[in-house]
Amino acid sequence: MFVRGFLGFAAAQNGSVISVTSRGFPAAVGDTLGPSDMCPNFEDMNGGDYKATWDDIWIPPVQQRLQALIGGNLTLTADDVNQMPYLCGFETHITGRLSPWCDVFTDEELKQYEYSNDLRYYYGIGPGTDLPKKMMTPFLNALVGLLQQGPAITGTKADGSIFELPKLIMSFLNDGQLTELVTASGVFDEQPPLSPTEKDDDRLWVGSRYVSMRGTIAFERLNCLVSDHGEQSNSTVSSGYQSRPPSGTNAAYVRIRLNDAVYPLPFCKDGPGSSCLLDSYATYVADKYAAEGDWITNCNVTVTEDTPTMVKGASFFTDLSSPWVSRIAP
Repeated sequence: MFVRGFLGFAAAQNGSVISVTSRGFPAAVGDTLGPSDMCPNFEDMNGGDYKATWDDIWIPPVQQRLQALIGGNLTLTADDVNQMPYLCGFETHITGRLSPWCDVFTDEELKQYEYSNDLRYYYGIGPGTDLPKKMMTPFLNALVGLLQQGPAITGTKADGSIFELPKLIMSFLNDGQLTELVTASGVFDEQPPLSPTEKDDDRLWVGSRYVSMRGTIAFERLNCLVSDHGEQSNSTVSSGYQSRPPSGTNAAYVRIRLNDAVYPLPFCKDGPGSSCLLDSYATYVADKYAAEGDWITNCNVTVTEDTPTMVKGASFFTDLSSPWVSRIAP
């Protein structure tokens, strides 16, 4: 549907949809859009005790307020209250108008519910976890490798012929993989751990800003001529990652957007438009990947003769010959 909407009547001629179905192929471990599906040790804790603690704080007063408005013998449970805001969001999207369910809650109650979901993602599959936050690092490492090579990267089709990668590549993930990729990207590296007892209204980690309907994370490759305009042209930050090369040179940068909003990397943001020198970002990702340890060992994957020594992350961008990759009509 996206390709048809983006390219219109020319979708079949100018666009390609590649299906990646890696489950069941040992050689595809960690080389997929859903790596957690092939990681036996993976477990989404859904926020665990952190979310449960916060829900015990914000739900009871709301439950009591709503119950007082109900006549008859209908008794609301805490789970009922926790699920009702979903009706607000989903019915609004389905009908194209604001759902009456949205008026059931005050603005502050909706913010409390939002924080509950932030705890769910942060401590379920985000920065507050051990293994889940490592799931999409191989994918990110492979993606950044493509950005370093580009543009005019070539790949191999299933029949062995060569094709050139388009300038725009879209990958479609669910909210879990999107959160894991956002976590791996580094834009939230300086977010302090979220409190389970007090809502932080100044937090950067707000899930509704990227895990919305059609939520996106974009990695932009920028080619810019550097001019210092009186500033230091070799800007660095305390992390040691260089943001800009010497003045007067062309350089490739990377900039990250969440739902179109620019989210600067806290350790490397002095490039044009709050971007980071691409080579510096590649070093950051490689360092993170190495520090996280072996993906196969972390996941306790059963090793067979087809299991790769090191997972590839996203070979399907350039290699369409694998049996778990297929092209389908837009």
